[in-house]
Amino acid sequence: ARQTNRLEVKLHIYQAAYEKHPTNTIVLYVLAYTYLMDASASTLSEAEKLLQAAIEKRPQFADAYVALGVCYAAQGKAEASVEAYQKSVQLNPNLWEAHLELGNYYRDQKNYQEAIEYYTKSLAQHPKDATTHFHLGTMYRKIGNLEAAREAFSQAIKHDKKYADAYYQLGQIYALQQQPDDALKQYRKGRELNPNNASARYQLAHILLDQGDERNAILALRSALAADTAYAEYADLLENASTARATEIMAQILQERPDNADLQYFAG
Repeated sequence: ARQTNRLEVKLHIYQAAYEKHPTNTIVLYVLAYTYLMDASASTLSEAEKLLQAAIEKRPQFADAYVALGVCYAAQGKAEASVEAYQKSVQLNPNLWEAHLELGNYYRDQKNYQEAIEYYTKSLAQHPKDATTHFHLGTMYRKIGNLEAAREAFSQAIKHDKKYADAYYQLGQIYALQQQPDDALKQYRKGRELNPNNASARYQLAHILLDQGDERNAILALRSALAADTAYAEYADLLENASTARATEIMAQILQERPDNADLQYFAG
């Protein structure tokens, strides 16, 4: 309903149900969850009250604790959100949503090992969730486990063939493993799905350049410029350019348009 801008329809239905059944735990939960999806300050406050009421009626309501954790997190109450997630896991260890939210919390805290643990637990219960595989891949990359990251990004793609960012990330892993042909292959797939992601292409260019693969780095940089609306007019200048010529072109671009940190780094 939120994705199709029809959340008010759900609110109307659940508010009517709440008027008739103000103590029903499921009614309390679904109305609270709908307020939670709206995510304004006032509706978050309403969601919190309703979820607490649902939990008071049914103390073993693990799903309500997950929603309460999300509600606290949206209000900036990090410690309270973690306590709610952990309570839900105690009540139902198989509740993958709780493990996922705990993984997200530890990811944001830069506690990557803890995040990996909870993402793995989430996937044990919900193995086809492409987004969780993607998050797991980013965590493995953070700790330098490129093989595990590669597998996680591959799993994300397996379960969502249109996951453009997963193709881009997998391409970067291949580049870090010095497999430029495989890297460019994954990038081509990502570009088909999301042709406007200039940032991912700059990142690939940096990786290839740092490894001394200047030819492919220039190709990736040209692709990045083509996707960057502020610099697209310069992309064709790099076609078939040698390293020396590319350096001259970059110096020329930066004289005219200096506000590009990626290009400044590449030129340096």
